[in-house]
Amino acid sequence: MYSPATSRSYAGLSEGSHTFEVRAKDRAGNEDPTPASYTWVIDTTAPNTFITSSPPDPTGSTSATFTFSANESGCEFSYQLDSGGWSVYSPATSRSYAGLSEGMHIFEVKAKDGAGNEDPTPASYTWVIDTVDPVPIYQITSSVGSARTIDSFKLTIELVDPETGDPKSGANNPFIITACTIGGGDAPGTWTKISGPSVLSDGQAEIEVSYDTVGKIRFKVTDDLGQPPAYTDVIDIRPVGLCYDLEAPERVEAGREFPLIVRLIDDPAVGGAGNPVTPSEYARQVKLVACSSPVGTPAEGELKIKSFYLQGGEKTLLQSYSLAHIIYIEASDAKVYDPPVTSDPPDRTADIEVIGVPKTVMKFDGMYREMHDGIYLRSSTRIIIMSVTDIVAETILYRDNDGDWKTYVEPFTLSPGAHIIEYYGIDKYDHKERINRSKKIYVTFFGGGVTNIPNPFKAGREETWIEYDLKEPSNVTITIYDLFGQEVWHESYAAGEEGGKKDINSVAWDGRNLSGKVVANGGYICRIWVEKEKRHMTRKIAVAK
Repeated sequence: MYSPATSRSYAGLSEGSHTFEVRAKDRAGNEDPTPASYTWVIDTTAPNTFITSSPPDPTGSTSATFTFSANESGCEFSYQLDSGGWSVYSPATSRSYAGLSEGMHIFEVKAKDGAGNEDPTPASYTWVIDTVDPVPIYQITSSVGSARTIDSFKLTIELVDPETGDPKSGANNPFIITACTIGGGDAPGTWTKISGPSVLSDGQAEIEVSYDTVGKIRFKVTDDLGQPPAYTDVIDIRPVGLCYDLEAPERVEAGREFPLIVRLIDDPAVGGAGNPVTPSEYARQVKLVACSSPVGTPAEGELKIKSFYLQGGEKTLLQSYSLAHIIYIEASDAKVYDPPVTSDPPDRTADIEVIGVPKTVMKFDGMYREMHDGIYLRSSTRIIIMSVTDIVAETILYRDNDGDWKTYVEPFTLSPGAHIIEYYGIDKYDHKERINRSKKIYVTFFGGGVTNIPNPFKAGREETWIEYDLKEPSNVTITIYDLFGQEVWHESYAAGEEGGKKDINSVAWDGRNLSGKVVANGGYICRIWVEKEKRHMTRKIAVAK
């Protein structure tokens, strides 16, 4: 609609391109056939700024050049270094610096578009200038991840620039190689250099090596110049084969413990170094057998330890064997293992001479009493001689009072009087025991069925034991008289208790009278009254102080 107004205002226009047109009409009604027009763009979005090239970080150069751009065309740029102040906007898209100091620097740049919109988040780049040459570091790699103890493999050693990873030119220094455990300690075995140099050539070297002990290891490289060490990845060293190595004394005593060392080793018969195989994955149950010949004939005796668990490659056992003869101890896997011990023939000790003799003792079946001066027994008491160790006496010989030697067949009795019995055993391998000699044996027999031990005895200093048999339990009274018929001592015993029980009874008299005084030296009469049987038994007792 036409109006005389000569201006027009708009508000709230959107971003983008806009066109304004205007035309005039005179009083005669004539309109301008070519209206005037104006096109313009509304832009309220700030540009984004980008750094498109920069110096490396870190760098040894004291110069730096940056290029930059924005996501809108026609922008101008302002920049600053280390917060030193923003430059005047210009259309330049690069900036160079020279003579910069060592240390950290920050370059910032922001764009402004044609509408005057500034980037509120300038692009920035931080870098470090280090003009000191970086300390080179070692690298070492292995050509294998696992190998046997007879295999060789290669190690590549490099002294490299830590920034570029390139070998350091001109580095021709000696280097030191060490075999280590996974934790970095000294490895238990020995490594061997088969070929290759001991010094770097322009920061590089390659050597061929082998390692003789089973286990997981790493190789370490260092030098005498203070360089930090470097390590290979873990290398699993495996055995060529497995066998047992057994070690024992040449001579042991039957029935006595002796040290038997059992080792699981890398089999030398197939090229192994013979070192113990210690890793836990090779632990196993081991079976032990005693043989009587090198070809594996089973022995007659018994080993104390027939099976055990071997861990750590070596174990010392306190072994023993029961018989006296030459043996060989054989070791083998007690179960199926991978890898197995497949030695043929099985692994055995050298010959072990087991020496030893039987041990016999003499015992008594019947009434007896052992005193400091001898052994007192009845003529009905039987003598028994028997073996008491694992080494059995196949033959036992004995003699009485230096008489002829006799073969012991069964228990025997002795006649009244004093005796000394000598005896010894012989095993199946003709090993003879040293002759045993008994104490003096006193055999007594009295018609009254009463004995006392010892007789004579030292009244007041020791007791004499009065012994007798009863056919059935009975009340018993024992009375001691002197040779004038005067009562010295008496004691009564109830039926069923000691002194009045069936079979053998044993009661003590200490040689004191009823007043507690020690009796005088001489002879005394012991009378035993058995109430149930209505009978007396008597015995003469001698006192000698």
